[in-house]
Amino acid sequence: MTSTVHVVGAGPSGLTLASLLADFGADLGLTEVTLHKRSAAESDRPALRALLERGVLLAAEGPTRTALEGMGVEVAFSPADALTRATVVVDTTGAAVANKDAQYSALTGTRGFVAVGGDLSFGAPFIHGISEDALRRGTDRFLAIPDVGTHVVALLCHALARKPDGSMGLEDSRFLLMEPAAELGTASDFIASPVIQRHPDPQFGTHHARDASLVLGGNTALPVFSSSVELHTQLLSTVHFQLRLADPMGKSELLSRLREEPRVALTEKLSANPVVSFARDNGYAGRLLNSLVVPHAALCVHGSRNVNLAGFAFAGRTGTQLYSALCAVLWLMEPEGMARRLDALKPYIFAEV
Repeated sequence: MTSTVHVVGAGPSGLTLASLLADFGADLGLTEVTLHKRSAAESDRPALRALLERGVLLAAEGPTRTALEGMGVEVAFSPADALTRATVVVDTTGAAVANKDAQYSALTGTRGFVAVGGDLSFGAPFIHGISEDALRRGTDRFLAIPDVGTHVVALLCHALARKPDGSMGLEDSRFLLMEPAAELGTASDFIASPVIQRHPDPQFGTHHARDASLVLGGNTALPVFSSSVELHTQLLSTVHFQLRLADPMGKSELLSRLREEPRVALTEKLSANPVVSFARDNGYAGRLLNSLVVPHAALCVHGSRNVNLAGFAFAGRTGTQLYSALCAVLWLMEPEGMARRLDALKPYIFAEV
């Protein structure tokens, strides 16, 4: 049986995801990976040739196809043909919702669709390790991968505030997200100083807390509030968090809970530079697939009730989303075998950085 994943969009996220799917295709149960390239530039040629050598098949049409073939880059399919062949489609573009209305909703033979980019209007929100139990096989065909800020808020609350019965023992929480102005590999306008983001939501602040509340609580609003500032860096996102819990928690339990969360790594490092260096040397394509790297020296438990937690964490933008996207693909294809399939990626998820 053929299992094809079609990736729409050949920006940094799409290229890395297509490479990841191709490199681990046999372990993930895939027989084919295709990629829709919507534009062509001479500077794209090295990356596209590297993808072709990995076995990725390109889809393009019109002037883009002509330009790619003129550069010596083979195009295997039209975008329409690639869509009809796909078992699962992953859209990494900013037009995922528009594409859903225009194309995806009419494709009845495709098992499901995944949008990477944070627009939760595309479908059910999906963060690996949190969302699977709430999804309905055969009904939830459209899954949305939240952005890295939402991953950070949701995973910290899930790791530190979740009670044994699954409820959230969270009285209040604050998150300050300090995000890179650009990701490595992308061009951007220079910003000379930090740029503060507005608080458009009076209840949650920025969308990160609102989306995390949706992921964690469904229709129940959680006491989470986030702020965001953009910094002139291409390194990691940094988050400062404060949580007030309903039940006591000491430093040892705090560390234990973080160690038990599969996508959290602890570190002695207090600077993003050596964390990025570790990712470059040991991660997949220079990226950690962990969602969070938490410096344990920056963790603090304070207050008379011994329930106030504070700390910092680092988060990688692309690796965080791509791992959840890959897990979403596996859930749509083979939910009962997802854990077994993911074993192949364990070398790129670390307990310590």
